[in-house]
Amino acid sequence: MNTQMREGTHSSKGGFRESKGFAFVSGKNGTCTLKSVGKCRDLDIVIPTESPDGDTVTAIGKKAFAGCKKVTSISFPETITAIGEEAFKDCLSIRSITIPDSVTTIGKAAFSGCASLERIILPFVGGDKNATEASEATLFGYIFGDSQYKNGLQTEQWYEVGGKHFIFYLPSTLKEVTTRGGEIFRGAFMNCSNLMRMTIGDGVASIGPSAFKKCTSLTSITISDSVSDIDSDAFWDCSTLQYNMYDNAYYFGNETNPYVVLVKAKSESITSCDIHENTKIILYRAFLDCTNLTRITIPDNVTCIGYWAFRGCTNLTDITIPDGVTSIEMGTFSRCTSLTSITIPDSVTSIDYGPFQDCVNLTIYCEAPSKPVLWDEKWNGDNRPVIWGKK
Repeated sequence: MNTQMREGTHSSKGGFRESKGFAFVSGKNGTCTLKSVGKCRDLDIVIPTESPDGDTVTAIGKKAFAGCKKVTSISFPETITAIGEEAFKDCLSIRSITIPDSVTTIGKAAFSGCASLERIILPFVGGDKNATEASEATLFGYIFGDSQYKNGLQTEQWYEVGGKHFIFYLPSTLKEVTTRGGEIFRGAFMNCSNLMRMTIGDGVASIGPSAFKKCTSLTSITISDSVSDIDSDAFWDCSTLQYNMYDNAYYFGNETNPYVVLVKAKSESITSCDIHENTKIILYRAFLDCTNLTRITIPDNVTCIGYWAFRGCTNLTDITIPDGVTSIEMGTFSRCTSLTSITIPDSVTSIDYGPFQDCVNLTIYCEAPSKPVLWDEKWNGDNRPVIWGKK
């Protein structure tokens, strides 16, 4: 295409006027797809809300802006719901992209070859906002594709143990990502070794296993209070992460609440820990083998306790689980050999296998009158004494 392009024209209101000259394809239903850049030569692209024929622009077509090497910015209207495959392939000069929350699908390799990209803000991770299970299309690399290019960083990702591995090429310049919604599934950002700053917004409720595994340059993560569940090893081998400290534990969160997630104990030698009252999640292995820990208070705001969170706390004598907790994971309190009592509120609707394994002195007090349906058959595999209907 002709690369003699020009900067966008400022409007009298201080913003950019909508760019003109694009080619559109009407959907014959009042909507249309932006098919190609057409005669537009702006460097700062402002996608219009309507075509010249009055159709609402709802989609960016496949390869619509491919090869626009001198385009420096793209502004999307809130009317856009879909971005096609390779829509912005080889847009070499774009440094920052913000995708509006109206977008629900992003085609594979939509941003392939965006070799200068430093920052991207997304409404969700991957290709489909409404995804219900992990797949290739829920991996972060999906929208960057598998084509090599100069300054493309080879990144290996997968979404199931023992399953197919995918090779994507991410811009080596990309350091900062924000996602505002959808689920973050297993392995979503795995091996994104250049990623330094991650923001997880208000629309995200859960983070899957290995989601940020081996993000070895990740130093800062901001997590909204909306996140209620973080699965096993989500941040495994994120060796440069920086934490907030309170009492004897490390946390991360957000500017308003820096203590959303308790990541780990300050050391295995701590004797007590007052968990911050605003904490919602205790990560897996958080207090693993803290053998000197004799006292801990779990605040009422906690909703999720990861597996092995208190495993091997051999001097811990009693624990009360707050009413907000709905599930207890595998091995959460296993090998707490001095634990004599634990109270399980009736808010706990599911218990995994063996959370009290090797708790040889334990009596379990349950507010529920009998075993709930979703409690594993081996939730009390060591047959410790159980008192039902305890209020």
